[in-house]
Amino acid sequence: MLSRNFRPEIDIRKRQIDTLKIFNDNVTELTEGTDYKIVFTAGNNELTLNVYLSGDFPNECPQIRITPLIVHPWVSVDGQVTKAPGLLNYTIHSDLGRVVHAIIREFERNPPVLASEATSNVPCTAEMDPVNVGRASPVSQNYGNNYSRLYNSPTRASTSMSLPIPMQAIYFPELNNLTIEELQKLKESESKQDEFLDNLIQVKEINDTIDALILQIENIAVSSLSKQDLLFKKKQEVLEKIEKVSNLKGRCETLNRIYQSWADKYTPSNIQNLLEIEAMNKDKECEAIATNFLSGEISIDKFLQNYVKAKKSSQLCKTKADKLANQLIELKRKGF
Repeated sequence: MLSRNFRPEIDIRKRQIDTLKIFNDNVTELTEGTDYKIVFTAGNNELTLNVYLSGDFPNECPQIRITPLIVHPWVSVDGQVTKAPGLLNYTIHSDLGRVVHAIIREFERNPPVLASEATSNVPCTAEMDPVNVGRASPVSQNYGNNYSRLYNSPTRASTSMSLPIPMQAIYFPELNNLTIEELQKLKESESKQDEFLDNLIQVKEINDTIDALILQIENIAVSSLSKQDLLFKKKQEVLEKIEKVSNLKGRCETLNRIYQSWADKYTPSNIQNLLEIEAMNKDKECEAIATNFLSGEISIDKFLQNYVKAKKSSQLCKTKADKLANQLIELKRKGF
């Protein structure tokens, strides 16, 4: 069990709100850090518990209201839950989640009567006492019987006149079995009060829930730690694959640049320009051969051989360039 005196020093308000969500199901946040709604079923009725936390919470007791209106000793005529033990004994060290859980468990164990179904306008509120319990309507008969058994019990008849039984005796039936001396010792000793509360069924159930949650958290932590080596191994594999991908990306970029340079070099328009340049060079070569022949530097046989070869190459380049140009014009005209 978690120590009752354990309280974090930072963000107490947030911790209290966290306990509300841990100990209760169907918690809906209406306004962050302020308004919360819990829907639950008591008997055949669906009830809603509205929890309001003021700006001074947790130094100030939370305000809890239930809708629709019900008939119950803990609830006032306007639906405000005021007499729940957790609220009566509320301190800054109380757990909001436990207080609300205890209220919901009470309503689930003893389903209250809806005020709208009551045949009388006399609700069973916190103001009821042993005198007017007997006058309560049939709707509050169950609670009235509890009051009657409590105050009219033969074993208590001798003491009820001298020492009124507190309302807490209704909330804690275990107090009915204690003598006046035992009640006085319980009142004066905080350690006995703690022992008494620890032995309550509701507190034991909450502590069992806490122990189960702690065990579950420990199991999850152990399971997570057992997977640490596997996670580290997978991380290393991912890093290696990232490095491999980076290397492949660099090689791909290099090859792409090479491809692009070759693609630019062998485009049809570039090939046409190269053919035209080659034809001009061959024409210049023909002129140079003719000039050498006229100046008597070469013989007629060598002139004919070199001139015919250069002129043939020049004419071939021009023919190819013209044919390629016509093809490009035709492709452009057709939209390619």
